[in-house]
Amino acid sequence: MKYEGGYLVIKKPLVRTGSFKHTADDGNADAVSPLMMRAVSAIQDVPWRINTFILDVMREAFVNGDTIGDLPPADDIPLPDKLPLSVWGQMSVDQKIEHKGKLADIHGTNARTVAKRESALRKLKVAEELRDEDAIWFPHSLDFRGRIYPLPQDINPQGDDLSKALLMFAEGKPVTERGVWWLAIAVANAFGHDKLTFEERFDWTVSNVDAIVDSADRPLTGRRFWTTADEPWVALALCREFIEAWTQGPDYISHTPVHLDGSCNGLQHLSAWGLDPIGAKATNLTRGDTKEDLYSEVAKVVEHIVQRDAATLEEAAVWVGRVTRRTVKRAVMTTPYGVTPRGIQNQVIADRLVSDMEGSPVKNAGYIRDAILEALASTVKSAKETMGYIQGCAIALAKAKQPLKWETPGGMRIMQAYKKKSLTRLNVKTLFGELHIWKDDDHQGFDLRKQTLASAPNVIHSYDAAHLAKTVINCLDNHRITAFAFVHDSYGCHAANVDAMRSALLEEFVAMYQTDPIDTFEAGIRAYAPDVKLPPRPQRGNFNIEEVKTARYFFS
Repeated sequence: MKYEGGYLVIKKPLVRTGSFKHTADDGNADAVSPLMMRAVSAIQDVPWRINTFILDVMREAFVNGDTIGDLPPADDIPLPDKLPLSVWGQMSVDQKIEHKGKLADIHGTNARTVAKRESALRKLKVAEELRDEDAIWFPHSLDFRGRIYPLPQDINPQGDDLSKALLMFAEGKPVTERGVWWLAIAVANAFGHDKLTFEERFDWTVSNVDAIVDSADRPLTGRRFWTTADEPWVALALCREFIEAWTQGPDYISHTPVHLDGSCNGLQHLSAWGLDPIGAKATNLTRGDTKEDLYSEVAKVVEHIVQRDAATLEEAAVWVGRVTRRTVKRAVMTTPYGVTPRGIQNQVIADRLVSDMEGSPVKNAGYIRDAILEALASTVKSAKETMGYIQGCAIALAKAKQPLKWETPGGMRIMQAYKKKSLTRLNVKTLFGELHIWKDDDHQGFDLRKQTLASAPNVIHSYDAAHLAKTVINCLDNHRITAFAFVHDSYGCHAANVDAMRSALLEEFVAMYQTDPIDTFEAGIRAYAPDVKLPPRPQRGNFNIEEVKTARYFFS
């Protein structure tokens, strides 16, 4: 089916809203700055097309029942035969509970698989419909913090492994010798070797050329080396692109994006806010020949705490020898975005880190949560102090019946306003049950808990959004780069343009923090709430922000 022209009947606001309007409810028609508008326009102006190689392999795998990456099985798990009443009557209570539990697990797994299967089938259907199109585009919008998101949901450049692998730039560029090098780095990154130096990553890719060729030539009938990657479908696309560039040389026309990812990007911004030399080093804001890995450093501290406590606490003893980088990664990643202690404990349980341990899963998860929090107190102390300051400002303003407002380095004026809600109507009956309709209630004021917990994450998200937008404009104006595959803290472009893009993102990060962000933050609050008493400012460190310009692994 062919479509021409725009979708004029589908109108969407530039700043999208949910149950809380925030920025969109501030009354400022010019809240979105010209810079942000231009960045959104540039990103949604990028032409894409379907990667038909990936589409064909994906379709064949699904038909064959291969569950590779996010590709779900084509069939449900069969339920066991129903037990005869005579057998059921002779079972003990514990045996019946265990049997019911197994059935519940199967039903739950099948229910989740149905959702994943429908999602995968929609992606395949849309990709098949668009496979012959020379170019497709993705309209974008902003959330209230300035983060840029595509509107189409089934396939888009910010989607899951399946979605990203199905897309490639419509416009190709000669890969260049340097671009071949960056493709080799991207392949190593896709297989989880992003903690190595660049030289070690390149060597790893070259040493595995035979397996990469096999993946590209015989993805389903060969050794399936690509399926061992963290994102196997993206890895397969990169394997194919790298081998083509490797064999054809620098004139090969490349279409596959190469991404550079930030090192725990939220903590990078918090370290810059506080000019924290410890946090800067841990998150690769400093010059260095090797890449720092904050997750591994926190894991080492946690392991030391476990060894210290093992002799006196059973919950500690079960963790001896079991603390890994994975144990702490989610907690460290979500710390700058306001994860609570209860949230960390739930993460540990959800990730099945305690499922095969002796003792109570809840107690074991609770212990490792406390150990992680103790480790974080010594490794990202400055970041937590900055977060506490932002939260303190939100609390003071909420108590004074004021929202939290600030302006980002991208010029976007943002308002966070989690108001309490009240029921407007009860018992609205639908096919799926009764629906309660809520709306903001100005008389009840702000939800203090939400205003507090969300403040630091939202501020930091707004800063990473500003960094992304400013990098887009720098790429456009100074490097003539027009194809972007940007996802918040993951910046992608043609292989030939990676060095230029990297230069732009370093420059813009430094420029953002040439002035004290706390000065700007407080001045913004004083402009509309001059009499509110704000908490003491956190003490800043002595890190020289100019050093970021030489930070080799800031984004890698």
